[in-house]
Amino acid sequence: MNISFGESGFRLEGHFSIGSASYEVVVILRGQGKKEFYLNGELYEKLSRHIGLLPAVRSEEHTSELQSPCNLVCRLLLEKK
Repeated sequence: MNISFGESGFRLEGHFSIGSASYEVVVILRGQGKKEFYLNGELYEKLSRHIGLLPAVRSEEHTSELQSPCNLVCRLLLEKK
């Protein structure tokens, strides 16, 4: 894991397996605030295409762990519900 403070964007990558299927999910927040979502290297034109594909647990923004600076990535992702 690489973490850089003071940068204007970030990249978050996850690898998932369901049965025999494998998925690579990448989220990029660019410095200008543009968000990009990729599944197995393919850019999503609409994020709604991803809904329901992978099981997920969602946490609320008011959770105390998400208020600290070290969890900025979680907060940024939750802002766009």
